[in-house]
Amino acid sequence: MRTLLSLRGLLLAGWFCASAATAAQDAATNPPHHLQWEKTIRAFEAADITNPPPQNAILLIGSSSIRKWTNAPGQFPDHRLINRGFGGSHLSDSVAFIERIVIPYQPRLVLLYAGDNDIAAGKSPAQVFADFKEFVAKVQGRLPQTRIAFIAIKPSPSRMPVHRSDQNRKPADPEFHRGPFEARLCGRLHPDAGRRRPTARGTFCR
Repeated sequence: MRTLLSLRGLLLAGWFCASAATAAQDAATNPPHHLQWEKTIRAFEAADITNPPPQNAILLIGSSSIRKWTNAPGQFPDHRLINRGFGGSHLSDSVAFIERIVIPYQPRLVLLYAGDNDIAAGKSPAQVFADFKEFVAKVQGRLPQTRIAFIAIKPSPSRMPVHRSDQNRKPADPEFHRGPFEARLCGRLHPDAGRRRPTARGTFCR
């Protein structure tokens, strides 16, 4: 009986060791998506030390559409802006870095653009929406007075098949939409499905 119990114990220990090794291997070969932006986030933090951004400003955050929006200060001269767009990031990456590039600025408004890279990478609209809700919950949990606006995913010319697909429409959640609001720049950015690229103009309002 003791021999049988010992054998079972050895088998169980071996199974746990194998599972742990597999998990470690998966973590090494498939690291979290946001880790690729660590160098960029550290650069933001270094810049914040040498040139502290203004408090109570408008924070632009998200993927390369935000990063490349370099003329935003000229378009909205009456507002103080902080641009923290990074690479071809996913919405989940913005969630991962909230404590480092959102909370410290204590912005009065967060203007977020992300999601099309996620969809193009195979994530479902439901997953992207879940990430957005997590973003909102974490920001409002720490900064309850901060408003959040989501810029609707634009119809990028290279991704029109994805944009037009019925299965990629955003999920409806009327209760949730009573809080954050949506900024629709699609018509201004691409009035004829992406053949022209006029400057986006508008005001920050509900």
